[in-house]
Amino acid sequence: MTDKVRYDWIDAAKAISILLVTMMHCTRLTEPLGIEAPLVEAANAPLSAVRMPLFFVVSGVFAASAVSRSWSDLLQRKVALFVWLLFIWSVVRFLFVSYVMPNPDNPLEGTRLAEIFEVFIEPKTGIWFLWSLAVFFVVTKMLKDTAPRIGAVVAVLVAGVANAEFAGVNATLAYAFDSLAYGNSLSYFAFFYVGCCFPQIIKAVGNARLLPSLFASWAAFLIILVGDDAASAMLIPGLDKLLKSIAGVTAMLFTARILMHLPIVSGLLEYIGQKTLAIYVAQVPVISVLSFVAVKLGADRMGVLENAVPVILTPVVVVMTLGVQMIAVRAKAGWLYELPKVPGARRGPTATPAA
Repeated sequence: MTDKVRYDWIDAAKAISILLVTMMHCTRLTEPLGIEAPLVEAANAPLSAVRMPLFFVVSGVFAASAVSRSWSDLLQRKVALFVWLLFIWSVVRFLFVSYVMPNPDNPLEGTRLAEIFEVFIEPKTGIWFLWSLAVFFVVTKMLKDTAPRIGAVVAVLVAGVANAEFAGVNATLAYAFDSLAYGNSLSYFAFFYVGCCFPQIIKAVGNARLLPSLFASWAAFLIILVGDDAASAMLIPGLDKLLKSIAGVTAMLFTARILMHLPIVSGLLEYIGQKTLAIYVAQVPVISVLSFVAVKLGADRMGVLENAVPVILTPVVVVMTLGVQMIAVRAKAGWLYELPKVPGARRGPTATPAA
């Protein structure tokens, strides 16, 4: 199996992660408007251990080459990119929720101008992952250049502690765990770090026997999921959640491989996997508008059929967010997705494939 084939299915895995994230956001943003989807919510709950770990582990694989370059190159091309995107999309979201339509899931968003600048310290909206990526690149570079294996051990231990949620230990830990950006970063950094520093572990999925590995990984995930309460009592606090994420990510990686055998599906997943950042940053405004339209059409009075609403909205949101990017680029507003051009400076890569 060639490297190109390997990266095809890794792109597909990233597409799966963004589709799961989009479905979760569609569920969360339609619920406050009266659209109840308990079946989808029941599916979203166990997938919470998989969505972002899968996203970050794949992002780490693609970040390996950038982290191997010089500090100046990393800071100018990657870190600056994510800092810029964090700022500009915070402005976009602030303007949208303040003057167009409030965020159904967070009515307080957009009520204070200071929110735009607070994102550099502690983001409190759905684009926290841009802040996390900037931090992850820097910390990963530091650890990889000094002690990569020790860094992996530390990252896994930190993830275990974060998953255990020792909020009662002291006020500082409680604040860190309750913070959207800090808590998620502590939980997910291990996945990015392992994907970046040890990509061969992830790529090994491409060489394993597909069907036996697929069934074994899904069986492991389901066993841990079903025995969650027993595992919590028997294992070190936080370890059960970490094991669930590892098993779930592995299962999704093998699922991505098998989906690459479906011609049309494989092409769509590979394309979406290369556009995850554009889909993510714009999806809350898009979902908010679509949710409003859905309610106007009576989607909140469909009974059990309301469960279909988040599922139907998911591909629509993907198409519309990519449409927003296409329109922005044609309108000379590509700076919404990449670093603005500076006269005389070397241009870095666009944001879409980088994350």
